Amino acid sequence: MDDSKVMESRQLPTRRRRRGVRLRKDGRLRLRKYMTRRGMSVRALAAECGLRDHGLIQQLRSGKRRGCTETVAVAIAARLGVETGDLFDLTSSSNALRNDVRDSADGGTRKA
Repeated sequence: MDDSKVMESRQLPTRRRRRGVRLRKDGRLRLRKYMTRRGMSVRALAAECGLRDHGLIQQLRSGKRRGCTETVAVAIAARLGVETGDLFDLTSSSNALRNDVRDSADGGTRKA
C-alpha cells in the first residue's frame, strides 16, 4: 500500500456544521424583558428548553454569545410565549425554521 492511500484512510471525518440563527441587535434586551415578564430565571428557562446547563442562556443575555441553533431558538421563544423573530434574526435561516415557528404558534395543528 502506498503512502497516499494510508493518509486517505487516516483522515478524520469532517464535522457537519449546524445551522444557526443570530440574536437580533436588541435581542439580548428583549430576552431579559420577556424573562422578567414571565418571572423566569436563567436556570429555569434552560431547564424548560432541555439544555444541560444554563450557560447558553446566560451568554445570550449578557451579549457574550450572539446566536444558537435553530432548535434552541424555537424552544426559547416558545417557552417565553413570543415569536422566534422577536428575539432572533430569521433572514438568514432556513424556511424550515419559519415553518417550525408557525407550527409551534398554533399548537402544531397546522395542516400541510
